[in-house]
Amino acid sequence: MIFADPFDFFRFCLGVIVVVYGTIRLALSVWRWHEWSSQLSPHGAFLQRYLLALLLRTRWRAFLPDLAQIGVMVAVLFVLLRLHR
Repeated sequence: MIFADPFDFFRFCLGVIVVVYGTIRLALSVWRWHEWSSQLSPHGAFLQRYLLALLLRTRWRAFLPDLAQIGVMVAVLFVLLRLHR
């Protein structure tokens, strides 16, 4: 990948750093929450089961139009970014 402009290289590096940092922070938060909830023996286990039940009871048909709209917007964003170059 050859960068003709130093700003393109800076933007690429900044994007990589932000994505890696965000992924690591999200993974650490999930891991800490899991450890915290598992240490609280009866209450933590109840909380984990309750959140899992809420997730499984979610009516996905209600969210499908919103997810489709987000998918279309992301596709348009990628097309616009591709046309920009």
